[in-house]
Amino acid sequence: MEYDLIKLSQKIESKVIRDGKRLFAGFSVEKNVDSPTFSAVAYSCGCNIGCYYCSSTVRDYIDGKVPDINLRTLKTGGLRKGFYSSEELLTIFLTMAASPSNFGETRPGDKVDTFAILDCETTIGMDFVFRFMDSLASYNKEAGTRYKFELFTNGILLGHHPEYLDKLANYRDCLTIRFSIKAGNEAAFTHRVDTSPEYFQCPFEALKKCIELGIDNYVCVLSDEKIMAAEEFEEINRRLAEVGYTREIYEEKLIMSVSCINRIRKHQEKYPDYEFRFRFRESILLIYDPNVEGTDLVARKLNSGIRRVLGKAGMLWALGDNFNEILYSSGNGYTGNTSVVFVTDLSTYVPSEIADVFREIGIEEYGEIILLDVGNRGFDGLSTFKHHSVNGEKLKVRTLRELCRVDEASSISPEDIVRAGHNITYFWL
Repeated sequence: MEYDLIKLSQKIESKVIRDGKRLFAGFSVEKNVDSPTFSAVAYSCGCNIGCYYCSSTVRDYIDGKVPDINLRTLKTGGLRKGFYSSEELLTIFLTMAASPSNFGETRPGDKVDTFAILDCETTIGMDFVFRFMDSLASYNKEAGTRYKFELFTNGILLGHHPEYLDKLANYRDCLTIRFSIKAGNEAAFTHRVDTSPEYFQCPFEALKKCIELGIDNYVCVLSDEKIMAAEEFEEINRRLAEVGYTREIYEEKLIMSVSCINRIRKHQEKYPDYEFRFRFRESILLIYDPNVEGTDLVARKLNSGIRRVLGKAGMLWALGDNFNEILYSSGNGYTGNTSVVFVTDLSTYVPSEIADVFREIGIEEYGEIILLDVGNRGFDGLSTFKHHSVNGEKLKVRTLRELCRVDEASSISPEDIVRAGHNITYFWL
């Protein structure tokens, strides 16, 4: 990454903004990341830092060139990828707010109350932002509406150019700034986002000024233990308190994707001594239980998620009723490093029977055995399995709901299971 972050931002701006118009790749109405309301979202591109965990589908801007954009373009509303002025963007947002069901999965009565630009650093090209805010403030005043723009930012340019915040203060009634704090100390900041430590304080300085000016704001942190130790999260809390931030911190979790994997591997090449807090499972064998209805569908959805992250599917076995016959198999053969995932309902077993199952399957070499429970929510006997082993290997137990990151009050969708496949591709140390 080019360490002169200001020059890099200017280079990116010259590519994504032409004649006062910004490049957008797609449009959608989505449930807000941090609240139950809905936003009209425009997807752009261009970021001035290189977070290795970023899941954006847009290629990195290391050389300032406009990359290929693989984001969807919604044809329902007649919208196309291209360059749009701030006034044109507001018109699109208002169209989406008027008919949200044409642009996303909404129910009757769901309303759009905020607008946002995602998949980029929004503060690259602040003149565009200021023009948009002028248009939004004028529209709200004339129409008697209360739409708000949620400005997603890493806070670096706002800290480096405090005059931006002075001007943004004119739009307090229709603006919220969402700060994404990347690290709790200079060393973590430098290596995690691949930029110079001199910019570490910028987001905190920007947040402090934002609070002083009375601009609505909140903070988001990717506090997943696979990325950040609890001690570092406490450092962030302390620094936020020092600048006067007293609101809730919204904690995010790591979402793996092929784009994220590619960035991580590039990061590993550049910083071979960097200590990651997780490892990838390079070889995965999914075995679904023939005696439990629906495990075949779960295993196939999991495999779709594995393929999206690792770029290749895991191995998949369908067994006969007595476990001693492989009715179907896909993928390459397993090795001594293979992670074997047995998809089943553990409420139908006692721990001693699991060893019998693997004895019948005939697997002798493996790196680990994971029992993935798809049974009834609330089953409380999982801990008993963790104290047993197969051929000397301790069993690991996970639940489908846990991997899907779905609470007990919600149903599990097929896409949730695909995301569970993403999450099973790695483990934290």
